[in-house]
Amino acid sequence: MLETAACIAQVKLEFDKSKIQSKTGPVLRDLVKAFKNAGAPNLGQINSKTKVPELKLALFTTIDLFNKGEWGLTVVSEAQAEFEVEGEIFEGYDDIDSD
Repeated sequence: MLETAACIAQVKLEFDKSKIQSKTGPVLRDLVKAFKNAGAPNLGQINSKTKVPELKLALFTTIDLFNKGEWGLTVVSEAQAEFEVEGEIFEGYDDIDSD
C-alpha cells in the first residue's frame, strides 16, 4: 500500500489533453489517482473497473474544471504544509530587514 502511494506521489500531473489521449492502462490509472490526490473534484466515481475512454473523458473534464478555476491544487509537500496557516501559503517575507 505504501509503495503504491509513493508511486502515485511521483506521478507528474499532465494538463495537456493531447498527451493524455495517448496514455493507456496503468499509466492512465496512475494519472487519475494523482489527480484525485491533488484534489480534483470530479473523480470520485472513478474506480478500477472504469474503462479507458471514460478515464480520459474524466481527466479532460478535470483539466477543464482546473482551467476554469473551479478547483486548485492542494498542498502536497510537507515543507509547504508547515507554512500553511488557515488556507494561506506563506512563501517568504517581503521585508526581512525590517524589525
